[in-house]
Amino acid sequence: MILNLCVWLLCIVLLLRIQLSNQSLNPVLYYGNGPPSNDIYYLNCAPQVICNPNEVYRTVNGSCNNLEHTAWGASTTPFIRLLEAAYADGAYEFRRQLDGTKLPGPRELQLALFLYRSRDTPDIYNIHVSQFGQWITHDMSLLLPDISGPKSCCDISNDGNTPFQCQALISIPIDDPVYSESSTTCMEFRRAKTATRYFNCTITPQIPMNLATSFIDSSQLYGPEPDKAAELRTFENGRLKTERINEHDYCPLQNRNKWPSCDARDIWDICFDAGDPRMNQNTGLIIYQTSFTRFHNYLTQKLQRLNPEWEDEVLYQEARRIVVAINQILVYQEYLPIILGKKYTERFGLSLNEFKPTQYDSSIMPQVTIEFSAGAFRVPHNTFASKYNLVDENYKTTSSIKLHEWISNPDILVERSNFDDILRGMAQTPGRAPSPSYNFPISNFMRFLIPGNQDLLSWDIQRGRDCGVPSYNHIRELCGFKRARSFDDLADSIYINDLMKLKKLYASVDDVDLIVGALLEPPCFGAQVGPTARCIITDVFYRIRYADRFFFDVENQPGSFSNEQLKALRNIDLGHVFCAGSEIYEVPKKIFKLSSNRRSNMRNCEEHLLKLDLSAWKTNFSYFNGN
Repeated sequence: MILNLCVWLLCIVLLLRIQLSNQSLNPVLYYGNGPPSNDIYYLNCAPQVICNPNEVYRTVNGSCNNLEHTAWGASTTPFIRLLEAAYADGAYEFRRQLDGTKLPGPRELQLALFLYRSRDTPDIYNIHVSQFGQWITHDMSLLLPDISGPKSCCDISNDGNTPFQCQALISIPIDDPVYSESSTTCMEFRRAKTATRYFNCTITPQIPMNLATSFIDSSQLYGPEPDKAAELRTFENGRLKTERINEHDYCPLQNRNKWPSCDARDIWDICFDAGDPRMNQNTGLIIYQTSFTRFHNYLTQKLQRLNPEWEDEVLYQEARRIVVAINQILVYQEYLPIILGKKYTERFGLSLNEFKPTQYDSSIMPQVTIEFSAGAFRVPHNTFASKYNLVDENYKTTSSIKLHEWISNPDILVERSNFDDILRGMAQTPGRAPSPSYNFPISNFMRFLIPGNQDLLSWDIQRGRDCGVPSYNHIRELCGFKRARSFDDLADSIYINDLMKLKKLYASVDDVDLIVGALLEPPCFGAQVGPTARCIITDVFYRIRYADRFFFDVENQPGSFSNEQLKALRNIDLGHVFCAGSEIYEVPKKIFKLSSNRRSNMRNCEEHLLKLDLSAWKTNFSYFNGN
């Protein structure tokens, strides 16, 4: 209790320091735009793009959002850094401890600090919170490992010729309580694709490329590149492609030879395709991808009835624009107040106010930071529950499925009424209350289309090192907190028992990994993450809103929504998406809150969809032909 109070006090330190320094509550001004290496790609390697300043719609790949820096925020550009990279050789070798020794192994840290704390405690929110968080993460960030070369890196003998992508394997202790019976001593891990090694742009220190756009623009649905976007379209009536299975529309089937992302091993043997290659990663994510695909096509039908003269391109772009706006509204109005705290988001300009539209700032780099993607925004992995409940139309829980048993396997969703039953169950299944650990199955038994069981937490620790993310103490200092000179200086944010373990595991307080320290911090009051993770997450969500010229409520741009359209958009919620994209007949009024089957907490789908009013889109002209 005393520590929680200390952490809550620490959580307001940054706010007070910014106020006392006479700076505005703009985290980008406070943290800065990072080291000079952030500019190398744009000075030397970025393609030259000719932009149309009067374009109504955002580009698929995010280019031309900023008319002066045309590649800012685009797909296939590097992540940026808030601090200089932490590599032993200043280029790409994993950092070492201050005494020159290797850092403790990720699995060693997992066993010593987290394994026996992986009990699931029900949250007041349902599993939609963590699932929506993953949905949005895949919109903003796509950091791909290099899967070329040998099928199993663990099978390579250590003869000094190990391929670069295999040089970060995770050692498993011989006395590992989970893996010892199988005599497994190696866990697969591939290094990330960097600008220097894979994209012909020499940047030192190395930096991974972000293959998604940095903006919230639904690139995980529509694709982050023009070729992928075209591949997913029918080019008829603005619709996205679907596959008819068991009398229901699903995402199109994937060409496995092109992008294998499934372990389809059951009767249906299917693998879905979408804008993001990770769409088949878990059951809930497939439900989101499918629901938004169906919702896009639902919108095109409504828009076509309003405007029969609209051509395919206008219908597609207008439906896309609406879907993007809905996701932006959900992030800033519903999701971030849960993750960061409602009052906090209001103070840092991350809440929405219909009387105070977003002010676009062309000086802000909208790129997602590597400290966010390979560090702070992995902390919410600790809220993933280990199962999904299946709830029938009478709101009776009929069964449940384990998250880790259906990784990369979508087959269960096309059986009988499973899609609707799982969707209903997501609102009825409690999320996992924030904890230092991840749930036990994903910490030990994940299978990501590579040999052997995987530990997601160990992977997250190793990914931070692979990407040169600075230590927890360095990030704390960046966030405005006092630099710790010893482990004891962290007693205001980490429990004493954990500090004692950290002392035994790490040589110095400056060696602690960001993800390790951030997980050990209790959440700030009213939030789901601690102060260090919150500061890094805040920075990115500020960037990608205020540096987005096409953000839904930015005014005086060629593609700005009218006041009537903005009013309509603010009345569309996730319930509309699920009602239009399934055969459930009611949804919770508060989609992220754990709901009961009491009718007072539910909305009838038929009535709810009648309130989805697109009349503000009724027009007699086309954006494309000017008539």
